[in-house]
Amino acid sequence: IDDGKIDTDRNVTAKVTNFIPGHMIYSHMPVGAYVSRDWLMQQLQASSQITDATKSYTNCGALGCSETIIKLFDVDTHLYQMFSVKADDLMKWVLVEHN
Repeated sequence: IDDGKIDTDRNVTAKVTNFIPGHMIYSHMPVGAYVSRDWLMQQLQASSQITDATKSYTNCGALGCSETIIKLFDVDTHLYQMFSVKADDLMKWVLVEHN
């Protein structure tokens, strides 16, 4: 959200490595937007299964992904956490250990 001060925004570049091109989603968020739990759940559902037989929402083929990795990044501290989410239980997030 615009704070009215030049050079104070927290926008940073996050470099993503070690992934298969075409198997990652991202979204441009409009000004003032925030990521809600419902929005994230919609993304997980779309990645893990076809919700409409006439449309393909996934980058994982016609039947979706069996697992999704979510990476949450804090722009203040540059710390992050990664979670594994299986398609058969989108509400169960398992912390992935990282170095």
